[in-house]
Amino acid sequence: MESLFKKLPIRYLYFGSFAVFALCLFTVIFWISYHYSVKAIVKTASGYQEKMLVELNGRLKEKLDFTESISLAVSRNPDVINLLGNQNEAYEQHALTERVSSALLGLTFSSPMIDSIHVYMNLPPAPVPPVAYLPLQELDKEAWYPLLEKNDFLWVGEHLIDSPNGKKSVVSFARKLTSLSGDFAGVVLIHMKATTLQAVLGDHYLLSQRLLVDSTGRKIVQIGNSSIVLTDDEYKKMLGSAPPLTAQEMTSVEKLVFSSSTALVVSSKMAGSGWVVAEITPWELLAEDSLFMLKVLGMIGLLSIIAVMLISVYLNRQFTKPIYLLLRSMKQYPDLNKGHLPPDYRNEFGQLFLGYNRLLTRIEELYQSLEEQYKRKKETEVKALQAMMNPHFLYNTLDQLNWMAIKDGNTRMSVVLEMTGAMLRIGLSDGEALITVEQELDFVKNYMQIQQIRLGEKKIKYRIDVSEELLPLFIPKMTLQPFVENSIKHGFHGREHGNLDIQVSATEKKLVIMITDDGKGLHNTKQIGKKTAGGYGIGNVQARLNEFFDSDYSIELIALEHEGTRVTIQIPKLETKL
Repeated sequence: MESLFKKLPIRYLYFGSFAVFALCLFTVIFWISYHYSVKAIVKTASGYQEKMLVELNGRLKEKLDFTESISLAVSRNPDVINLLGNQNEAYEQHALTERVSSALLGLTFSSPMIDSIHVYMNLPPAPVPPVAYLPLQELDKEAWYPLLEKNDFLWVGEHLIDSPNGKKSVVSFARKLTSLSGDFAGVVLIHMKATTLQAVLGDHYLLSQRLLVDSTGRKIVQIGNSSIVLTDDEYKKMLGSAPPLTAQEMTSVEKLVFSSSTALVVSSKMAGSGWVVAEITPWELLAEDSLFMLKVLGMIGLLSIIAVMLISVYLNRQFTKPIYLLLRSMKQYPDLNKGHLPPDYRNEFGQLFLGYNRLLTRIEELYQSLEEQYKRKKETEVKALQAMMNPHFLYNTLDQLNWMAIKDGNTRMSVVLEMTGAMLRIGLSDGEALITVEQELDFVKNYMQIQQIRLGEKKIKYRIDVSEELLPLFIPKMTLQPFVENSIKHGFHGREHGNLDIQVSATEKKLVIMITDDGKGLHNTKQIGKKTAGGYGIGNVQARLNEFFDSDYSIELIALEHEGTRVTIQIPKLETKL
C-alpha cells in the first residue's frame, strides 16, 4: 500500500480525503434522519396525549370544584360561625355542636370521594368520626399552614392522615373560617380520597407518569412511574408555558410539549385556575421500537468515526512522511548526502526530491568553484606581495643611484632620481588603493617636473588649480597621470612647446577634474564608458574606476575648437575611504 502512495499523484490522495469526508457526511445525514424520525414519534405521541389530557382536565376540575364548594358551604354555615364564637350557654353550645356535626356528616356522606372533614378551632368539642374538631394551636404543626396564612384557601397535596382504619392517603382543601366579627377563628380541612383523583388520572401501573400540579408548582397527586423526577426548572417551564386564561378563554386548554434529558413532557393547563395536568413519558418507552435502530446507528457511527480517524492518520502519515524525510535531509546537510532521499517516488514528492538533489549537486559544484577561487586568490595575494617587493627594491636602487649622481656632480640626474623615488613612494601608499587628492596632484607634479627636465622647462608648462578644501578628498591613485602622459606623448609630439592645465572642482556629490592641453587635439568627441578605450594606461584607469564606482563615474575627451584636448573626469565625492 505504501508503494502505491509513492506513485499516486497528490490529487488522488486528496480525492481519498474527499471520500472520507463524504463518509462522515453520510453518517451525519443518517443521524439527522433518525433525529427527525424520533421527532415524528414525539409528535404522534404528544398529539394523542394532548387529547387525553384535555378530557382529564374537565373531569378533574369537576371534582376539585365540588370539594371547594363543600368548603365554601361550611365557611358560610351560620351554625359553624356561631360555634366558632364560643360565646353561647352550655346547652345552646351543645345543641349548636350537634347541628354542626350533623351538617358536616351530611356533607361527608354526600359524596364517596370525601374521606373526612377536620375543623381547627378554639375549645373544640368531641369528634364525631369522620368529622374531627382539633385545637387551633395544632395548625402550627402542619407543614402547609405557613402557605395558608398568606391565602384564604389552599390545596394540600397528597399526604397521609390517621383514621380508625389506619393511615389513609388523601388530598385536602383548607379554607380559613371567620367569626361574626370577621376575625380569623379557625380552618376547615376537606379531605378528598387520593384514590379518587388517581382513578381519574388513570391506572397505577402506567409506564409513564401522570400528575396534577397546582399553580405554585406543588405536586398535588400523581400515578404511574414514580422514578421519573423533573428538575425545578422543568416544573417552572411546565407551569410558565402561557399566561393565565381570560374569561373568554375559560373553555380552552393550554398545552405545552417539551423534552427533558430523559423524558417527553406533555402538559395541559386548566382553564381559569393555572393548574397543570401533565404526562411524563420516558424516552425508552417512546423509542422502544426504534431502540435497536438507535443501537445499530450508534455502532455504525462509532465504527465510522474510528475508520475515519484511522484513515486520516494513515493519509496524514503518507502526506507528512516525505516532507519529514526532506526536512531531516536539510537539517543533517552536509553530513547526510543526497542518496538518503528515496528515489521511488513518482508523484510531486518525487519531483521535489529530484529538485532538491539537483540543488545539492549545484551547491557542491559551487563549493568546489569557491575552493578553486580561494586558491587562486591566495596565489594572487602571494604574487601581489612579491610585486610589492619590486618597487621597494627599485626605490632603494634609485636612492643609491641618486647618491652616485650627487657624488659624480650630475645634479639633473639626481633631481630626476629623487622625483622618481617620490612617485614610487606615492605609488606604493602602503598598499592603499585610495589616496588624497593632494597626494595624487603631488604625483602629477613630480611627473611633470621630470618631463620638464627631460624636454626643457620652457617647452612644457603646467598649472594646477585646486581649492584647499578639496585636497583631503580621496581618489583612486594614479588616476590623472595616464591622461597627463597621453597629452605629452601624443598632444605635444613634434611641437616645440605645450601648456597643460589641471582644474579640480566639486559639486554636491561629484568630484570634477578637467585636464586641458593645447596639443594636436582629437578629431571628435569621445565618451569612455565601461569598455576599455584609449591606451593601456587610460584603459587601466577606466577599469579601476569601474571596479570602484560601477557606473557612477564618467570620463569624457573633447577636442577643443582651435587646438588641444580636454579630459573631464567625474567621480563620487569621497570624504572617507570606501
